[in-house]
Amino acid sequence: MTPDVYLLQEPYLAKGTPFGLRLGWRVVVAHSGKALLAVRNSGIRMFVRHVGDHVVAADLMIGPDHITALSFYFPPSQPHSRLVRELETVLDSLSSQHILIAGDANVHSSLWGPEVRDHRPLDEGGPFIDLILQRGLYVWNDPQSLPTFETDRGRSWIDVTLSTSSLYHRQVSWAVHRTILSDHNPIVFQAGASAIPSILDRLKVPWWDSSLETQRKKTRALRARFLRCRQPRERQHRRLIYKKEQARYKYLIKCKSRASFHELCLQLTKRNPFQLPYKLAAKKLRSPTLLQRVRDQNGVFTSTVPDTIRVIIQQLFPCDNIHTETPDQRTIREAVGNYAEYSLDPPFSAGEIRAALHTLRLKKTPGLDTISVELLRNINKHCPAILLTLLNSCLHLGFFPKSWKNAKLILIGKPDRDHTVAKNYRPICLLSVVSKLLDKLITQRLTHLFKSKGLLHDRQHGFRAGRSCETANHSLWLEVHNALQAKNRVCLISLDVEGAFDTVWRQSVLYQLTLARCPSNLFSLITDYFRDRSVTYCFNADSWTFPAERGVPQGSCSGPFFWNVVLDTIFEVPLPAGCTLQAFADDIILIVQGPTTVEMERRGTLAIHSLLHWATQHKLTFSLQKSVLMPITYGGRLSLLDPPSVSLQGHLLPVHKSIRYLGVWWDGGLTFTDHFNRVRRRVDLLSYRLSVVADRFFSKHHLLFLHIYRAAIEPFLLYGYGAWGHRLHLKKIKDTLNSLQRRPLLKLTRVYRTVSTVALPVLAGVLPLDLKALVVFKKFQVLILNEEVTVDSVTFRPQDFKTRVDITNTHPLERWSFPYDCLLPTGNGVEIFTDGSKIEGQVGSAMVVFYYGTLIDSTEHRLPDTASVFQAEMHGLDLALNFVLTLQSWGAVHIYSDSLSLLKALSFDSSLDPDIWSLKGKLHSIFQSRHLSLHWVPAHIGVLGNEMADTHAKRATQHPSVDWFVPKPRRLLTRELQNAMLLTWQDRWDLAEKGRQTADFFPHVGFQPHLYSPHVMQIVTGHGRFPTYFCRMGLLQSDLCACGDKGDVFHYLTQCPLTRHLRAPLQFNQGNLPSLFKTTSNIPILEALVSRVNGYIPNL
Repeated sequence: MTPDVYLLQEPYLAKGTPFGLRLGWRVVVAHSGKALLAVRNSGIRMFVRHVGDHVVAADLMIGPDHITALSFYFPPSQPHSRLVRELETVLDSLSSQHILIAGDANVHSSLWGPEVRDHRPLDEGGPFIDLILQRGLYVWNDPQSLPTFETDRGRSWIDVTLSTSSLYHRQVSWAVHRTILSDHNPIVFQAGASAIPSILDRLKVPWWDSSLETQRKKTRALRARFLRCRQPRERQHRRLIYKKEQARYKYLIKCKSRASFHELCLQLTKRNPFQLPYKLAAKKLRSPTLLQRVRDQNGVFTSTVPDTIRVIIQQLFPCDNIHTETPDQRTIREAVGNYAEYSLDPPFSAGEIRAALHTLRLKKTPGLDTISVELLRNINKHCPAILLTLLNSCLHLGFFPKSWKNAKLILIGKPDRDHTVAKNYRPICLLSVVSKLLDKLITQRLTHLFKSKGLLHDRQHGFRAGRSCETANHSLWLEVHNALQAKNRVCLISLDVEGAFDTVWRQSVLYQLTLARCPSNLFSLITDYFRDRSVTYCFNADSWTFPAERGVPQGSCSGPFFWNVVLDTIFEVPLPAGCTLQAFADDIILIVQGPTTVEMERRGTLAIHSLLHWATQHKLTFSLQKSVLMPITYGGRLSLLDPPSVSLQGHLLPVHKSIRYLGVWWDGGLTFTDHFNRVRRRVDLLSYRLSVVADRFFSKHHLLFLHIYRAAIEPFLLYGYGAWGHRLHLKKIKDTLNSLQRRPLLKLTRVYRTVSTVALPVLAGVLPLDLKALVVFKKFQVLILNEEVTVDSVTFRPQDFKTRVDITNTHPLERWSFPYDCLLPTGNGVEIFTDGSKIEGQVGSAMVVFYYGTLIDSTEHRLPDTASVFQAEMHGLDLALNFVLTLQSWGAVHIYSDSLSLLKALSFDSSLDPDIWSLKGKLHSIFQSRHLSLHWVPAHIGVLGNEMADTHAKRATQHPSVDWFVPKPRRLLTRELQNAMLLTWQDRWDLAEKGRQTADFFPHVGFQPHLYSPHVMQIVTGHGRFPTYFCRMGLLQSDLCACGDKGDVFHYLTQCPLTRHLRAPLQFNQGNLPSLFKTTSNIPILEALVSRVNGYIPNL
């Protein structure tokens, strides 16, 4: 029977964290790490009562029944009386009548075991026994039981189980079980078993087999014989036999479990290398949050779960007090109440609902109604009229069902925070999926309304199409740069809004909707959406519901939009000259500039005063602790020794030498040194964790590390290029970036750490990080900032590349989608076949028209060589639609394409491709006057029309000139920039002074990785167990081989008599060293050669 609760002492810790426990277990550890309480059964609710140095306590609840469990450990090195006092203090704070105590007392007593004489004083357990007698505690131990502590040198009874009288009478069993894996024998006991629900939690060990079972029984039997023996010589003999079989048992476990684990790793990493391995290394997996006592407003600890929940909710979800409102706030409330608008928003369409439903992510925890996204999709697939009627009724009546407004509350403790403080919990609200669907539809309508009326401010970078953290950092850089160019003094003030999303005043949101002249039915629906909202917290069999009167609904689709609607009003606040605001969601930054420090202080103070008035109007507050000022010291205009003084609510803003804005650490000197140092520490830590945690997943599939580097580590290293990208021309920035790249590449290539930085990217097949940063930044300038850039005499213009459509400019009802089917042609009526082709770098597109099986028309165009096959497929369909638009009298038209990706893009409304939108416009126009259907036909299955379209498309590629121009695909810009960087990289590699031996083997740079075993990498780099290398590093006095010649790599590959028999099978041209690695059969030979050479060098 698997225990539900574990009370452990002296658990094995890895860097302060319990090792070997499952991720889903709820675990409490004492500050000393010597006492632990863990709950395995998810049916048992847990409320932490105490976490001390040597004692932990928690309430364990199942329905109305509960007990309080304590785990303690008394170190023998500390005074026993002091340890007992800590336990007594904890007992004084508990109000429960059902208390269970278990721990390692490290004292003997006849109360819980036979009398044992050892080094301990006879009265050492006096204080502990006094506590037992004073409290009337009952001892569960059986004095005749097996010893609780047992080693080769002796045994004792020092682990104690106690309880109050009410719990003692519920005792079912108590027993000591022998184990061969620890000095302490586990104690298993049962109390109130009938009240504990069992869970199916079998330990899955697919590697366990009959041989292991037999070996375990044999080892246990030999251990028992050894322990029973009292004759010294025979006991020593039996001990030796037992230890041998125990070692064999452990070896079998290790071998079989590792083989099984390797198979698991192979399956995981094949599917997705960012699943379990990367999450373990990056600490993306978190243990469940444990609810514990918190301090109320008076600083007193709560004593019950309801009181704890109430205090947390009061902090996280403040009430909206109408009686304290200012005249301006009452005016806003009155304007919202009297709003009248006679226009109506049109009903939702089935396509709009389907598209919105597909934006909701799958496999997400549902709300209180337990309806999942998967279930809702199936309902809409089989009967779309249900959701269409339901949601349109809500819009027509302006009614948001009350059950949809109640969210299930989950509390997540903020990492590395004191969880006895209520604000250190993050609320997660699980809403009904149906409510999120209606919420999504509302948000789409409102976003289009505000965008069409120009009410979305350009200085808000959060939750806006085409905006990001990079655009926000770039905008901030431009503001600072322009101010410095104007010879002004500049400071940055970071303002933090307390609560932000959770405290914003809802009347402010509604008031902005009135200013936008929101349609009446939509406004009524949103008004009811905000009314009578609540959150419900479930714990054990109980639940508590609290009103949520302020803030945008947490976890909703509309929350970010509603927040932005309110925050955008901050940009309308009149500020003094030289003051500029920008924001990303709730991250607000104020840029203050002035000709003198005094003037800058004056402007900053006036600006802060205006912003405080704005915050008061919307019932928001700025945090004094998190709002900071940073002077720009670049150029020596300002100094940290005499910084500007700006006040917030009568308190001087703290001055910092660097501030964190959207993940980028800005420093006053604009060097970003602090940012890169922090990035280095985090990347080093991640690389280390990948080595020790995830290496077991990748040890035999090392190329997956390269995938993780390119997809995770490299983007993290380059994050923030919007801020520091303008400084990429500086040598210091280049050297810093390449040094950041060094440690991850050392891990990836598995070479000696003395290998030069310039050689590592060549071996890994990745661009040096400064060149990669240049690619990313130039791409950002062209595609996002629409700037023309030049790289190595090659000019890149934004108009040469495809743009993206901002779908918020289009009403959701007009975001058309066109379905398709998989029916094959019948030869009846008009049938049009389209296709695109790319052969030897040339692109062609074509369409052919059949009328009752007879070819009546065809068109073929050659496209630019830079066009993609997808663009050719789109152009082929465009040719077909243009032909259909010329038809006058024919009826139904069928269009067939073998491009499934094109047809899927037409069937959804979320595409950002302008060509797709152009095709949709033509399709919509055609659908108004005639019947047209789209069909997918598999390529090359013998369909005459499809084969003929393919022939025409291939023939179009041979046209002497381009017939139709299309812009370049956006992804082509990355390729062209990388090709330009390859030339720079090659020049750098040719002129480099270091890494010359690697250049002998790989003289040309590229994106093909050269990753081999560590032994082979010694040959490639020259850094390994060779005499020349050890001599250069000062580890040997001579660089000569045992044969008398210079012992370098080339000597062992071509001349050394000691390796002649090993290198004889090598197939390569000694005058052309790159040929050595073009023959794969050479690799194992090189491995054996290096292994032999390494044996010649002594271990130093």
